[in-house]
Amino acid sequence: MGLIVRMLPPQIGSHQKVFFRSFLGLLLLLAFFRAMRRPIGAPRDIAGLVSRGAFGGFALILFFYSIDHSGLVKATLYCYTYPVFAALLAWPVLRERVGPRDELGLALGAVGPVLTLDSDGWLPRFGSGDAAGLASGALSGAAVISIRKLHRTDTSTWIVISFTAVSSLLVLPLMAPVYVQPSPAAAAALLAIALLATVAQLFMTAAYRHLPATEGSVLALGTVPLSAILSMLVLNEPLSARFWVGAGLIFALGLAAFAAHLA
Repeated sequence: MGLIVRMLPPQIGSHQKVFFRSFLGLLLLLAFFRAMRRPIGAPRDIAGLVSRGAFGGFALILFFYSIDHSGLVKATLYCYTYPVFAALLAWPVLRERVGPRDELGLALGAVGPVLTLDSDGWLPRFGSGDAAGLASGALSGAAVISIRKLHRTDTSTWIVISFTAVSSLLVLPLMAPVYVQPSPAAAAALLAIALLATVAQLFMTAAYRHLPATEGSVLALGTVPLSAILSMLVLNEPLSARFWVGAGLIFALGLAAFAAHLA
């Protein structure tokens, strides 16, 4: 998804990308459930669903802005600091304890993404896109906690619907003044973004029904090196040896968390 966002022409702004990702995603969800004739029931925790949508919506707006202004690798890197924020919130909100193994994993998870950021030596530049990406990580951490909490009352279906619906409403007034009619190719890319993101969101939301917030967040860190590898292969963005060290830490961390869950 992030790669296609990055490849869209600059005339299609980040707000427009967020709107199409959310609104088309909502339509795809509704069409899917109608085709499957699957009853979705009624929502229960309305305030919680709206909060989940707001956290995720603002995180998405900031993430897409960061992709446009800092590039896919750096934006993904900063956004995927969210496991740290999720872990900080897991105990006071969910009463999920963070054990020594989780603490070590989070520490390595913080070091790994930092090492993958190597554009200009050891002191990376930090601009508005980087700040937006980091803020996206904080809001994503809050969204993960809200998902985990909502599973006590609501289905994965309503959790995902709330995200796409609230995101569409949040970004609509920002997108409308700068709307640009997309070309057929850009329209197809926007549809692909919505499709990929919606499928991924369904998988992630379902996963947090069974995984603690900290463990699931650690597994998701693999998105950082995977996005960077796609950037290298498709966008010809070079990757340093330091990146591969950080990527190795992240993958090792994800495998350790997965093995711990199986055990």
